[in-house]
Amino acid sequence: MKKCPSIGLALGSGGARGFAHITLLETLHEMGMNVSFLSGSSMGAVVAAAYALHPDPRVLKRMTRHFLDVFRDRIHELINNVQANVALRKRIVFLTRLVNSISLDHSDFLYSSLSRIFGKARFSDCKIPCVVVAASLKGELVTLDEGYIVDAVAASASVPGAFPPIRLGGEWLVDGGVISVIPVSAVKKLGADVVIASHVGYASFKRGFTDVLDYAIHLDDIKGEILANEEMKEADVVACFRNIKVPWYRFDLAENIMENARRVLEEQNFHNKLINAMQTRPSEKAVKT
Repeated sequence: MKKCPSIGLALGSGGARGFAHITLLETLHEMGMNVSFLSGSSMGAVVAAAYALHPDPRVLKRMTRHFLDVFRDRIHELINNVQANVALRKRIVFLTRLVNSISLDHSDFLYSSLSRIFGKARFSDCKIPCVVVAASLKGELVTLDEGYIVDAVAASASVPGAFPPIRLGGEWLVDGGVISVIPVSAVKKLGADVVIASHVGYASFKRGFTDVLDYAIHLDDIKGEILANEEMKEADVVACFRNIKVPWYRFDLAENIMENARRVLEEQNFHNKLINAMQTRPSEKAVKT
C-alpha cells in the first residue's frame, strides 16, 4: 500500500505580506491536506513556527487579530519610522537616524511582540517539525530548530536597518531573507515528498527614484526576487503572492492581505496544481503489503 506523499511548506520572507501565508494554510486545511514539515524565513518563520505549535489556521487568525489589537500603536509607530514617502523634514530625520544607528527601532518592538506569541515555547513543543533560517553577519545561512522559538524567530525576522541583529548561539544573526528568501532546501532536508513554496516578496522594478535610500531599497528588492526565483525552481508547487503590492511594514493591512491572497490562489489554480503534484509525486515512504 502506498502512503500519501508528505507535504512540506516553505514560507518566504516579505514582512506584512507574510499574512498571505495564513490564507495558504487555511486553503490547505479546507482541502483536507495535512502539512508534515515547515520551514520559514523572516515573517515566514513567524507563521511557520506559530502553525507548528498550533496547527489550526483559525487559531492563527485569532492570534493575528489579537496581535493587531494589542500592538496597534506600536505598529503605527513602526510605519511612521520606516515610511519612505514622507515630508522632506521628516525624511532628513529618518536618514540621520539611519546613518547614526544600527537600526531604526530602539523599542524592542520585535522581540516583545514575538514574546506575546511564543512565550516560553520551545521547538520540542511543536506538533509539526519546523525549522527557521537566519543569516549570520559572516554571510552564512543558519538553520535554527532547537531552543526557545522566540529567539530563533526574532533572529530570522530582524530586518537589517529596521531591527537590530540578534545574538544567538555565539553569532549575530539577521533576517533570513538576506540569504534565503524561501527556505525550500531546509524543508526538503526534513523529509518532505512534495514541497510548496510560498512567495510573498515584491519588487516594483520602477525606473524613477526619490533619493539614494529609495534606490538602495529597490536594489535589495531585486536581489530578493532573484534569490526567490532560484529557490522556487526547487519546489513542486508555488503559491506566488508577489502581486500583493503592500510595503513590508504595513502590518495594519493584515486583513486586506489575507483577503487578496485567497483571490490570488484562485487565479493561480493552486488547488488543481497541488492535487496534480500529489498524484504524480510518489511517496519516498511508500511500502508494500
